[in-house]
Amino acid sequence: MVRLPVSEVVARRSTDVLFVEDEAVAKAVRLIRAGDGRQSVEELVRAAGVSRSGLQARFKRVLGRSMLAEIHRVKLARAQVLLATTDMKLAAVAELSGMGSAHRLSVLFRAKLGRTPSEFRGERGGGESFI
Repeated sequence: MVRLPVSEVVARRSTDVLFVEDEAVAKAVRLIRAGDGRQSVEELVRAAGVSRSGLQARFKRVLGRSMLAEIHRVKLARAQVLLATTDMKLAAVAELSGMGSAHRLSVLFRAKLGRTPSEFRGERGGGESFI
C-alpha cells in the first residue's frame, strides 16, 4: 500500500447541505457547520425554534447522534483538515476549530479517534477519511 500526503481537502457538494426533511434539525446543523465551533446547545435550540428535549430527540432520530456529538464531530473534522493541511501549532488549530485549547483538542481527539493530534499529523494522509 502506498500512502500519499494530503495536499488539499475539498468538501464534496453532497456534504455542503444537510438533506433531511426535519427543518429544525437542518437549521441547527447548518448553524453548527457555518459557525466558528463555539455554538452551544442552547443557541441551536433557539435557532431551531423547538424545545431542547424535542430537538435532542429529533437529532437522535434523524442523525443517530446528539446535538453535542454533532458539534464535536464538526469541530474534529475542522481540526483534522487543519492538522493535515497546515503546520499550525496545536493551540492555533484548537482555536480555529472551536476547541478553545490544545489540551481540550487533545482530549477530544484521543477520546473520539484513539490518537493524539500530533500522531494524526504525523500520519498525514494515512488513508483515513475525515469524520
